[in-house]
Amino acid sequence: MLEPTLKDTLEGETALKALGIPFEKNAIGLLLVRQSICLAGSSLRKLPNLSAVVVDGSFDCSDNHLETLEGAPHKVSADFLCNNNKLVTLKGAPKEIKGSFSCWNNNLETLEGAPDYVRGWFNCSRNKLWSLYGSPAHIGEYLICPQNALVSLDGYPLRFKELNSDFGVFNDELPIPESTLNHPRFLEYAAKKRADAYAEKICAPLTPQEIAALGKLDYNLPIKKRHLRF
Repeated sequence: MLEPTLKDTLEGETALKALGIPFEKNAIGLLLVRQSICLAGSSLRKLPNLSAVVVDGSFDCSDNHLETLEGAPHKVSADFLCNNNKLVTLKGAPKEIKGSFSCWNNNLETLEGAPDYVRGWFNCSRNKLWSLYGSPAHIGEYLICPQNALVSLDGYPLRFKELNSDFGVFNDELPIPESTLNHPRFLEYAAKKRADAYAEKICAPLTPQEIAALGKLDYNLPIKKRHLRF
């Protein structure tokens, strides 16, 4: 667990005191809140800096005007709800959610920044997603993603119980069909992301297939890396 900066700890203390929420501070500056935090319907345009806060409960910042989750708690032990905002990114969200995560009815075109692990369900319906790139690697229950602009299911999680989309409902008994994967737009986007990562020396060189996709040479090449996590 990364240690918070002194600035994050001090700003977190100020925010929690203003909200009237009791907390305990540990030796490395994390602020433990032993209850849920609800900021729903508070007309917020940005979150207070709670990045040093560990919430032993749920966190709800739904029904605001948020465009980013910057300042969200460091860790949440139950559900994380950020529905009905104006989010264009999930960056700032905790990396692990022990409950469920819901971000329906926002302006998301990508799930980049989403938690890596969600023990419960993950609801990203009613957004502007065109693929599932950036989705959590592990979802313990259901991935709910209808009412988006999905052109494919590329980028779907490594593990999930069931995927509910406008393409249909898929699970172990009804696997995701190849016809919903390897869309040209996704392949080009993924190749560009890999090219940027390679330029920064944080990933291996691109495969010939990815180079082809990046150069728009042949979108029909058999791409098997469905998840493409960088």
